Amino acid sequence: MIESGQKGNVLLSQMIMMSIPAMLGIYWPLFALNADFAAVILRPVILGSALMLALLWCGKPLTEAEIQLAGILTLLVVTLLVPSILATDPARALKEWAKLVLIAIVCFALARAFRDRSTARIYAIGLVLSASVMGLFLLANYVTSIGLTVPTYEALRVYKGQAAKAGVEINAIAFSSLFSFFSAICILGATRILWAVGSALLLICTFLTGSRTPPVITVGAAVLLIMIASLRSRSVTRRLVAWICTACAGVALIAVLWITVSSVAGFRTMSKLSEGRWDVWSVALTKFTERPIFGYGYVSWRDDLASRLPGEYKLSNAMAEHIVGGYHNEVMTALAEQGLVGTAAVAGLFWFMLRCGWLLAYRRWLTWRHGRWALFVGIFALLHSNFEVSGLFGYAQDPADYLSYGFLAILVASISTEDDYLRSAGSAVTIQSGNIHARLPHFAGSDTQTKPAVAFTD
Repeated sequence: MIESGQKGNVLLSQMIMMSIPAMLGIYWPLFALNADFAAVILRPVILGSALMLALLWCGKPLTEAEIQLAGILTLLVVTLLVPSILATDPARALKEWAKLVLIAIVCFALARAFRDRSTARIYAIGLVLSASVMGLFLLANYVTSIGLTVPTYEALRVYKGQAAKAGVEINAIAFSSLFSFFSAICILGATRILWAVGSALLLICTFLTGSRTPPVITVGAAVLLIMIASLRSRSVTRRLVAWICTACAGVALIAVLWITVSSVAGFRTMSKLSEGRWDVWSVALTKFTERPIFGYGYVSWRDDLASRLPGEYKLSNAMAEHIVGGYHNEVMTALAEQGLVGTAAVAGLFWFMLRCGWLLAYRRWLTWRHGRWALFVGIFALLHSNFEVSGLFGYAQDPADYLSYGFLAILVASISTEDDYLRSAGSAVTIQSGNIHARLPHFAGSDTQTKPAVAFTD
């Protein structure tokens, strides 16, 4: 229950929280009108809102989940400071590193604010509206450019290139729209209305963008989630089928890796299948082999990507920056720019995200009501990291980066909420023979007292 003295804080918290999804929703339409202005106002609005929320909720006791989040973010920031100092352009690298520090602060502040479920709900509703705005923006841009027709895939690719020149980043908008929506489901749960909204957004992001990434990573995350559930099933038949499918998938993956490594498919074929990503990945791997420990530093692709692109590509640095904006892969970007040292810290951050999603999916909770959505969205974010740079290890400057750290905050806050509930429910203690015994609530459907699911240790 909220005490009367806290009601003002809760209302103010909700009002402040509205500004974050609102800013994320209008960012891309604003970017198309004035890219510089959109880029300038995004960070101050979100950071300012996060700091105000941090002040409002600073009185809450730290939970184990928050302590671990602070630890993993601190490790990431401290570790990436070293490659930034040793970068080929330290001033530029340290400027980008400072953005990482700020987005880490935003993440921790949101994790504490989301422990108030009414504030979290406001954020989630805002995310649904934000996702809808981005989806409608994609639809409007498509109709304005092409009309009410269904073009071929090749025509859509041409359309996407023209849209990019006009300041409409189709891939980034599509991912941000879906990620906003999926993150909101982790708080609101799935309803018929939300299923309808999500289906419409998926259709827009699939058929009106010329990109195969949205449907591939959505279906891929769903299939992986089903496979995990089947491998954990009590049914022997389901487990057997799941193991057979897993073995077949493993053999197929080994075959693909062999074909790739042995160059049987050929460079041009792999480039076509990956929509040109193979080319920039090859540059990233080459740069990693040259400086494997600390890498070249943040945004070092701007120095020589154009000159290193293989074969038929003859691009200026400006053209390369416009087309790629990185290495189209978070791991490749980390290897080339931060080396093994930085990549290890980035991998730890991804592991922490998946670990939280796994706990929310498969441990028994008193306060978590949304099943395996957290794990689904975590897998979705992980798969996306193989195709684009924006995300948990982007450049901390566009909506996808803030959505990723916001999702991490949702996971931690959901675990912390369980801690808050148990602390409140166990506040009545009895002292018997000098020992303190807390009366913890029973899990629904359980006739025996069960260990609370607030610790990260299994």
